[in-house]
Amino acid sequence: MKKLYVLTGIFAMLFIYACSSDDMSESPVPEANKKKLIRMTFESDNDYYERYFYYNEEDKVFRTTRFYGNTTIVQDTYYEYENNLIVASKSYSDLQLTGAREFNYVNNNLIEIISYNKEGNQIHKLEFAHNLENRIRTIYTEVENSTTTDPFVNFAYNTDGNAIEMRIRRSFTQMEYDTNPKPGNNFTYANRFILNPQHHLYLNLSENNRLKSDEDPSSTHYSYITTTTITYDTDNYPVQKIFGKRLHENVVSIEKMTFQYE
Repeated sequence: MKKLYVLTGIFAMLFIYACSSDDMSESPVPEANKKKLIRMTFESDNDYYERYFYYNEEDKVFRTTRFYGNTTIVQDTYYEYENNLIVASKSYSDLQLTGAREFNYVNNNLIEIISYNKEGNQIHKLEFAHNLENRIRTIYTEVENSTTTDPFVNFAYNTDGNAIEMRIRRSFTQMEYDTNPKPGNNFTYANRFILNPQHHLYLNLSENNRLKSDEDPSSTHYSYITTTTITYDTDNYPVQKIFGKRLHENVVSIEKMTFQYE
């Protein structure tokens, strides 16, 4: 079974691309009074990158640029829109096409992401189911050598629109949040998920900033506790997040993100 790279930080397949269905109707334009995210950085023990967000005259992100580590590797992704939703994108490295993605919608809900390599061959597909509030409830990933899909991730939300429970097969995670706006709130819900303004998938699905998560990988044996230390600006937007993950009293990993707005 294929691994879904979404929650390990390698879920790069989710922040570029799309193809829409005939059922798609117009999606709300992001609110003008929300701060526009223009730059974010991510840093861990073995990874570092910067991402820049470029807007057109309609305040839609038409391009993102990634710089990896201390190298000169650059990835540019260009986005196409239809009714304010991202419907297609292509990625380039050193001006060479590296891949493309399609996004399918029904009633503004993202239901499918199809990834292609530079030759135009399909290499991966994700499918999505939504709850009654039109939030992503389940993510299905392909089963290797099969036409079926597997329910890989399941989410449960509170009334504030935050994912407070997440199940990944046998792993179960509970999460707590603040009440402040999070980076990328200027994007519509589906576009926020595609543009991936925060490193971890579920941080983009929720409306506020996660403060704590309690992850039980086996549902019976032990738990990882992740706490987030957040520095806010004068408008209560995060400018820095430090994620500290612990197993018992031992620090397992520390990740840092920074954000810049205009």
